[in-house]
Amino acid sequence: MIKILCTRTISNELIQQAASKNIMIDVKDFITVKPRMQEKDIPFIQHLISRKEAAVIFTSKHAVHTLAEFISGENVHKGFPQWNIYTISHITLKSVSLLFPHSVIQGDAGNAGGLAKKIIEDKTVREVNFFCGNIRRDTIPDTLKRHGIRVNEFIIYETIPVPHFIIEAYDGYVFFSPSAVESFFSANEIQKQKTCFAIGETTASAVKDKADNKIIIAKEQDAANMIASVINFYQ
Repeated sequence: MIKILCTRTISNELIQQAASKNIMIDVKDFITVKPRMQEKDIPFIQHLISRKEAAVIFTSKHAVHTLAEFISGENVHKGFPQWNIYTISHITLKSVSLLFPHSVIQGDAGNAGGLAKKIIEDKTVREVNFFCGNIRRDTIPDTLKRHGIRVNEFIIYETIPVPHFIIEAYDGYVFFSPSAVESFFSANEIQKQKTCFAIGETTASAVKDKADNKIIIAKEQDAANMIASVINFYQ
């Protein structure tokens, strides 16, 4: 039987799906995420909720869910925001569509560089509001600032590493984020003949920085496609 370590919780349905193909998946969370709304930002965010057509950026489903919960919890009287949203594709885009139904998705892209390009191409954008975590790459803010676009950045959640020392040998390793990659490799190494699976180019790049292993990138950025990539590879 093929043995896989998944570095993030996935559904039992996906684990059983893999098991039916003779692939056993063990799950260990290598990061945890906690809301971290900063007091100094709350008045601006409360004001932003009522600003129609404000340009807003999401690059993580965690940011989408954290902000939506804040709005529905403490600011329900303000109603749903009517923003122009730019978002990373796939699972983040799906979260935006579900939780911000009155906003307009002005652009989406598969990575931060592509998203920054779309924002720049929209000549009407002079200021953006970027909701993110405490660990984020500089691509979007640096690129936009170089093109004269003001970036209001709000750190609304915290990613905390949870390293585990892995004794058992696995045939493959599944990574859903650069943060999980960092946490995993802070305590472990992978034999060169083992295969890594990454949810996207950014996560794959993080793996390349740590190991010279074969990397398979999922066709779409969600858990179902990740496990499908594992099954297809070993079939």
